[in-house]
Parts: sequence; C-alpha cells; structure tokens
Amino acid sequence: YSYSLVDDYKEDLKEEKKIKIKNLITIPFRDKIYRHYILFALLFNFARSLAMPYYTYYSKTVLEFDYSYIALIGSITCFIKILIANVWGDAGDKRGWRKILMFSGSMFAITNILWAFINIQTGFLYPFVIILNGIFMIGTNISIFNLNFNLSPDKDRLIYFGFNAAVVGLFAFIGPNITGMAVDMMKDVSLSLFNLDVNGYQIIFFISGVLQIIFINAFVKYL
Repeated sequence: YSYSLVDDYKEDLKEEKKIKIKNLITIPFRDKIYRHYILFALLFNFARSLAMPYYTYYSKTVLEFDYSYIALIGSITCFIKILIANVWGDAGDKRGWRKILMFSGSMFAITNILWAFINIQTGFLYPFVIILNGIFMIGTNISIFNLNFNLSPDKDRLIYFGFNAAVVGLFAFIGPNITGMAVDMMKDVSLSLFNLDVNGYQIIFFISGVLQIIFINAFVKYL
C-alpha cells in the first residue's frame, strides 16, 4: 500500500485514484486461481517454518558438529545454489513453473524428511542432505516466485505481491512459535526405531517434510 503512494510507482500503477486498503484483500481473493496459490504458499511456508529454525541448532547441539564444519558445508551449498539457479530457470521456461515446483518442491520436502534420520550414528549423511536440500530449495523458491509473478495481473501486481508477502509472512511467524511449544514438550523424547535413535527434533523434521509433500500435491495441480 505504501508503495502506491510513492511517486516512482504512481505511473506504473496507472490508476486515477489511490488504492483502497480493503482492495488489498478483496482483489486477490476474487481471483480463484490466485486463492489456490495463496493457500498453498501460506501452508507450505508454514510447514517449512516448523523445522527451519532448528537445523543449525540441531547440528551444533545434538550432532555436535563444529561451527567451522557447519559453515564450510553451508558455503559449499551456497556456491552450488548459485550455479544451479540458471539450470532451474531454463527448466522452468521450457517445462513450466508448475511442473518444476511439483518436482523440486517434492524433492525439497524429501530432503527435509531425511533430517529425521540424521543422528550421531548417521552424521556422515549431513553434507549430502544439506547440499541436496540447497539444490532443491533454490528450485522451489524460484518456482514459487515465478508462479506468483505469472498469476498476478499487470495492473494489480503490487497488490497481489503485497497480499502474498503479508499472509505468508504471518504464517511463517506463527510456525516457529508453535514448534517452540512442541519442542518444549518433546525435548526429552527418545525412541529407538529400527535401531535408529530418534529424538523430538527428528520428529518435528519428519512432520515438517511430510506436510510439505501433502500441501504440494494438494494445491499445485490447481495453479
């Protein structure tokens, strides 16, 4: 809304009158396909946010990795993400962003589920999961952004983008707070499953990944 009042944006908006605040909600919601997109985006990001704040903490406190090792793997992953971004871009232009999101988003969710199987005994899997997670994360993020752009009409694009950012941001804020309460309740949980030690964090990682797969398969086909 604030952007619409800035002189630099007034010509782009090509509107004779200021945007009404109620239109920030009503205009995107009148678009059936965009409603599906918003519902997917907020639920998917909510599922992601359940586990996202705890990966580094888990790596340091439970897996007992050194910060330098975590930083090294993170740096390598960032470099690979930069290289692979163009590959995802070309694939999206050729095959369509919905198909790319179905594939990269599902694989991204699976790599999050793999976190549930990483403990001290299986810590050697850590770099592979991190790198794969980064590769599919960049594909997922690029797909979500481009779908948001393509589904937003030119004349109301700022309204659609603002609405999307507000709704998704709100649920991304709620997710970690819910998980924080769950972590407090499950911090002492310790199970043995197929000779694999499982703790509360791993359960949260598993739930987060499964929810991501569910939301991708439930909504992306309608975009």
